[in-house]
Amino acid sequence: MLWNNLRASLMVLLSLSTSATIAAAADVTGYKVAPVAAYNWNGFYVGGHAGYGWSRSTGNADPLPSPQAFGLSPNTLEFHSKGALGGIQAGYNWQFAPNWVVGIEADISWSGIRGRQTDAMIMFGGTALCPVCSPVSFDRKWDHLGTFRGRLGYTQGHWLAYATGGFAFGSTRVDTNLMVNSFTLAASAKTDAVGYAVGAGAEYALAGNWTLKSEYLFTHLGDAGSMIGYPVPFLAGAYRYSWDDTKIHAVRIGVNYRFGDPFSAN
Repeated sequence: MLWNNLRASLMVLLSLSTSATIAAAADVTGYKVAPVAAYNWNGFYVGGHAGYGWSRSTGNADPLPSPQAFGLSPNTLEFHSKGALGGIQAGYNWQFAPNWVVGIEADISWSGIRGRQTDAMIMFGGTALCPVCSPVSFDRKWDHLGTFRGRLGYTQGHWLAYATGGFAFGSTRVDTNLMVNSFTLAASAKTDAVGYAVGAGAEYALAGNWTLKSEYLFTHLGDAGSMIGYPVPFLAGAYRYSWDDTKIHAVRIGVNYRFGDPFSAN
């Protein structure tokens, strides 16, 4: 037992002596352990993204010159739309203090978000004037969506978590179809809308200059409207289509390429 304790003590002393010798040699030769590299978020970046979106909007679809001219009340439509989206983004970051990151980002998405609504109201007053007319179907699609936003985030290691918000815009198209006897009357109209977008996300630095991100974005677009005509001589009518509330939710993943040296010494 005594011998075992003595042997253990000698091994501890030998280990401490070896460590001290290595440390002394490092001091003599000037050798230093290299600091751990930290990711540097400063600078310009570009990238792409893809995701999925869904929306809800309310509006009106009324025959011209006015619903009241035909003894009708304004007709309310409600669209529930969904679909894929994808696009590109570019931005600039400033890192400070030293774990905070502030930046700006602009993006545009080509959208497949669309929905359909059937309007039971019949053009020019109802079945008394058009007994063989079918209900009008409205197909609404968001062709593209874009934002210009600020970002504020906190970084730790290779991770960056951020909140974002700013200006948003979009372009939507409405297509209609109406059956009269064996003929299909079709028309379409495009219009733009503006509003705001807010959201949050996380970004992770991969090897080299590449980063991977995921984010949620809520977009609210304001009032807009358009006129849809039917250029048919014996049914030269039109609908006024408008909406007053559009909320779009989107989840997106993407990659960015950051220019410059992505690493700096601690």
